[in-house]
Amino acid sequence: MRLVRSSKIAKGGTRGTVFKEVARLRIADAKSLLEQKRYNGAIYMAGYAVECHLKYAACQRCNVTYLPSNLEVHDWDVLVDAGGLFSAIKSQKEVSLLYDALVEMWGPDLRYRTTKYAKNEAPKLYNELSTLYQFFAELEP
Repeated sequence: MRLVRSSKIAKGGTRGTVFKEVARLRIADAKSLLEQKRYNGAIYMAGYAVECHLKYAACQRCNVTYLPSNLEVHDWDVLVDAGGLFSAIKSQKEVSLLYDALVEMWGPDLRYRTTKYAKNEAPKLYNELSTLYQFFAELEP
């Protein structure tokens, strides 16, 4: 017997709304970690919050309940493209510059960094990631 899936329930794994909630929780976790000077964790959580919100936005824009398996990636450009968000990013010069800088950083070297951030480096990076998260959260509430 063959199962047919509708586009509304084409599972890749996780419901889009779960990504939205996880993003909200992780940005709060990032702030707490930053306040405790747990910089590596703070940066990871802030970047992960951005990624999760992009996955939610992709589900919303693609009108699917579950994140399609081809979007189960850490590649922000793929997620931004799927969510149709490039024009919104490019329409605001400061956001565009911020996105371009951060998307290049959001690779394994940043996600799995073991060396500690300098005292002034981490808060700056956290603020940039948090600003980007807020931008996406306002675009796709």
